[in-house]
Amino acid sequence: MKSLAGVALALGTAACAGSRGEMMMAGPEARPEPREARAARVAGRDPIEAFRLYRKGAEQGDAACAAKFLAFADRKEGTQSQREYARLFVERLLAEGSLKESKAELHRQLALSWSFNAPRNPGKARRHAEATGKAGLAEELVREAGTKGVSGATGKAGGVSVMAEGTAWAGGNDRILEASGVLAFVVNEAGEPVFRGRRLWIRNGNERAVTVSVAAAGVAHRELAPGQEATVELSPGEDPTSGIDLQVRYCWRR
Repeated sequence: MKSLAGVALALGTAACAGSRGEMMMAGPEARPEPREARAARVAGRDPIEAFRLYRKGAEQGDAACAAKFLAFADRKEGTQSQREYARLFVERLLAEGSLKESKAELHRQLALSWSFNAPRNPGKARRHAEATGKAGLAEELVREAGTKGVSGATGKAGGVSVMAEGTAWAGGNDRILEASGVLAFVVNEAGEPVFRGRRLWIRNGNERAVTVSVAAAGVAHRELAPGQEATVELSPGEDPTSGIDLQVRYCWRR
């Protein structure tokens, strides 16, 4: 939803600009470059670095950067994996109380994102709309989202076990996400999605356990419970890479 991303990116720029960022030289003295400014500056040539910078600002409790992180993920160039990752990340920060400002606005932004921008989830949209204190908004979002063919429900798990396989990049892997509900990203030592690295972060968003295999990390059929996360590192001798192959075995969802 282009307008949603554009409006949210515009909101909070001044507040986010006050975040601590990388150092830049200004005359004889060094001063911190605002993280938001650096993210905006590199977004065109290095969107993964911009994604990391917005995430870092949110992690440090900057609500304005959290809003911009969500909006950056929601832009048309973003992947579904990045959108879901950003939403889950901000949801966790809200639940932990790390974001103490603009909570109602963040809940509203999450409600809109889950309603209108894939991957959609009407249940989450309703909960976030209700968290803004506007029950009418929840009904309106769910009703309008329903007219747009919102999917989001996982359906009943069948008895057939199937395999999804592919390469996880800094942008995730949407095919694996859509099939199995599993998020996978190449990350750095801090757990941040990066273009090139030696680690693979995996999260099972499915309603049932899945098993994952990552040959380059020597991992075979490791079980992940619903909601569980894991990070695996490439085996010694494997060079850092921009993409890591994995397999996910899961129950087919009807």
